[in-house]
Amino acid sequence: IHLGGRKQRAPVVVVGDPSFVNVFGGVDMGLGDGSSTAGFTRLRSGAILDADGGHLVFNARALVEDPLCWRALKRVLVSSQVVIRNPENITGGGVAPIRPDPIPVDVKVVLLGDPTVYDALRSQDPDFSRLFKIKAEFATEVDLEPGTPDAYGTVVARIVNEEGLKHLDAAAVARLVEEAIRWSDRGGAVSTRFGRLADVVREASFVAEDMVVKAQDLEQALADREERVSRSRVRMDRVIREGRLLVELSGARVGQINGLAVYHLGDSDFGRPFRLTAQVGAGKGGVVSIEREVGLSGRTHDKGVQILTGYLRGHFARNRTVAFRATIGFEQSSVRIDGDSASAAELFVLLSSLGRIPLRQDVAVTGALDQLGNVQAIGGVNDKIEGFFRACRDQGLSGTQGVLIPSTNVPDLMLNDEVVEACRDGLFHVWPISRVEEGLALLTGMEIGSDQPEGERAEGSLYARIEEALDEMEATVRAASKGR
Repeated sequence: IHLGGRKQRAPVVVVGDPSFVNVFGGVDMGLGDGSSTAGFTRLRSGAILDADGGHLVFNARALVEDPLCWRALKRVLVSSQVVIRNPENITGGGVAPIRPDPIPVDVKVVLLGDPTVYDALRSQDPDFSRLFKIKAEFATEVDLEPGTPDAYGTVVARIVNEEGLKHLDAAAVARLVEEAIRWSDRGGAVSTRFGRLADVVREASFVAEDMVVKAQDLEQALADREERVSRSRVRMDRVIREGRLLVELSGARVGQINGLAVYHLGDSDFGRPFRLTAQVGAGKGGVVSIEREVGLSGRTHDKGVQILTGYLRGHFARNRTVAFRATIGFEQSSVRIDGDSASAAELFVLLSSLGRIPLRQDVAVTGALDQLGNVQAIGGVNDKIEGFFRACRDQGLSGTQGVLIPSTNVPDLMLNDEVVEACRDGLFHVWPISRVEEGLALLTGMEIGSDQPEGERAEGSLYARIEEALDEMEATVRAASKGR
């Protein structure tokens, strides 16, 4: 805007407490100085007048929690005028001591909030879409490009300068960028959660003994933060180590496999292995998820089980009827299960139970599945691998242990130094796979046989044994039907 030929910046006012008086102003009754009258000198402006000619920024959730304030703001946006008055004069709870004229205002209002608030306002308030026409989504991550580390260094420098913190050297900034890549949970991307970034910079500045924060100071700050929020992870590791949560890490078992899950508890995300089992018998009903039967599964997990059924139908039921009932369950788990990242493990354990084929227990599996047998990307791959690694490390690394992951998750790998070193020394492994057959070969050591429904199954192959088992169960069901 231009005032007197001199260019000035338009004001930007951020309202932390969107109460009626803070936003619209009010009339000071003057009772504090013994006066009972209210003249024009008692008028108090609010944030909306302070922002005149500029922008007014609100937290959307906090704003709509005060219906009176929200309705008054909409009236201002429609009329471009604000009237200074106390809230009780609006609700009829008091007599207005003074009636000032409306004041013209020119202000743009910005609401900040999460998608749930936006969706709720859009669907429940007919005025919202008319008054707030521009929606801007802020990314929580950006692509990692050659200039991204320098841009991150600029953000860090701004935080340091504004708060009087110690500056980070180049190695510390590089380590911070590495951590931000891990926060994004996607290869080739870096997190833009700058609030979390600022917290780490502050703590590293406090930890540093020199005038400059070095990489080891940042590492110590990250370790201290992890120690403070890792009580649940430490407890979970302990119950696995003590054998109260049964997880086998050696040998081979029929109808049992190690799956991987990620827990999100406040500031702490961590992975841990769980035992997934399957039992199969002749009958009808197909594949049944125990979690679904007892109401402990979400829709995405239920969809994964249905996709698993589709794979079986496409590979083994083209030229035969199948007559079996199988149950799949997450052992020693009473929490709600969702997501389809266990569907590959569910298929492996089901095929193991069908064909009575042992699966390696020193390998954990994560990966989503499609009906054609492709293994697809999942989230939290680093936390899952590290969770299984801790369980193996605590019981002693054998050199054969490792995790099967989707090949499409390889760019997302940003494992901690301990896991990287163990993999480098051959004590732990990460195997990427893109097809079901690759995982079955590693887990069983068997020839798989043709993956085509009409293909010839080599005698003794894994798929041939499964077909034989299906034929036996179908014959059993038919014999039982004839005997009735």
